[in-house]
Amino acid sequence: MNLSLPGNYLYYLSRDNLAPEEYERIISAYAAWSRICREYEFDDGYNASRYLINMREGRTYHTPASSRGSREKEKLEKMVFSGEIVMLSDIYRPAGLFHINDDGKLICADPLAFHLNGVEKIIQEYTVSVKRRDYRHSGGKPRSTQIQRLVRTSAPDLPAQQALRTINTKAAGRLLAAGGVYNGNVEGYAKVAKDLGGDADKGFEQVLNKQTAGAMLAAGALLGAKKGGAASIKQIDNLKAASTKEFKVVEIKAGEKGSWSKPLNKPSPNTIYKVDGNKVYHTDDQGRVKMVEADLTAMTKDRNTYQQRKAGKSGDSGDEGGHLLASIFDGPGEKLNLVPMDANLNKGAWKKMENSWAKALEDGKPVKVKINPIYTGDSNRPSSFEIKCTIGNERPVVTGFKNVSGGQ
Repeated sequence: MNLSLPGNYLYYLSRDNLAPEEYERIISAYAAWSRICREYEFDDGYNASRYLINMREGRTYHTPASSRGSREKEKLEKMVFSGEIVMLSDIYRPAGLFHINDDGKLICADPLAFHLNGVEKIIQEYTVSVKRRDYRHSGGKPRSTQIQRLVRTSAPDLPAQQALRTINTKAAGRLLAAGGVYNGNVEGYAKVAKDLGGDADKGFEQVLNKQTAGAMLAAGALLGAKKGGAASIKQIDNLKAASTKEFKVVEIKAGEKGSWSKPLNKPSPNTIYKVDGNKVYHTDDQGRVKMVEADLTAMTKDRNTYQQRKAGKSGDSGDEGGHLLASIFDGPGEKLNLVPMDANLNKGAWKKMENSWAKALEDGKPVKVKINPIYTGDSNRPSSFEIKCTIGNERPVVTGFKNVSGGQ
């Protein structure tokens, strides 16, 4: 029962004692926040209710109250993205993000659905919730998520006859592959297929390969099927491709002069690196960093001048090795944290941005950043960057730079 927040779908996990079986209904922080902004209004005034946040349901139009609750709204936003507060799907079935495996453990399909350690927090609260309950009559663990229910949420519009018969694990894998393309989360659904065991992983591999072309073919088949009717397993079976690479999460410490980290100097494809416990890097299928997210700290790491020169030489004339996270913010010196960057941009607009972050840290304000290098084709040189920064309780600021002189 949710006692801390209004409505039937928001739960403060450390207080509201959400049942373990309900964790499979949790949706991502991004989906939750979008829904919250549509359905709730906030008030920074005196909170006379029993709720953790001064908020209420039923926002159907703009009111004065909806614009005078920015502090309460920002407080909730932080708790949602950190995994402290979650929202359940309004459909009473698995949302597809989390599932309970045969060992009674909670598995997440997308480690980036929440900021930093948000997924780990949710799994920890799930474990606490399990310990509060008596499962002696079910083998000492919660029941697992039913595969058939999970698959239906990923691949809508199955033919009626097919929906009624039992889907074997290989078919489940094929449907999860289709769901990965349909929902734009191929990597996450690949991990779900692997966690399901049996032949689910093989079924997934039959549909998608490691290249974008395979995903596009699958998407085209799905869209074509939706125009003429429902997508069937037979249609998806016709797409034969090479196997996908395994999706990995690596927790690792950055190196220093004399003992640099070899794995960070040679990043693997399709891998999430959790570095030093406070930085998250996500690589694409070519091993290029496509996202880094961190809570900045005013700690200076050693520079790796060799890797910095190497990164600069791998780009265009006039480039130098640019740190995604500066060494003054505890940014690693390894290749993982370096990209070819226009020298003028690196020393100019980018440095000015970093100086503003350093000033905020000096003033005692927390600084959270998310940097997305954007690539063109197979190039290892980013063509542009998108940076989202949140300082203290201020609203997030999104900045874009082209990888050219001046950044514009």
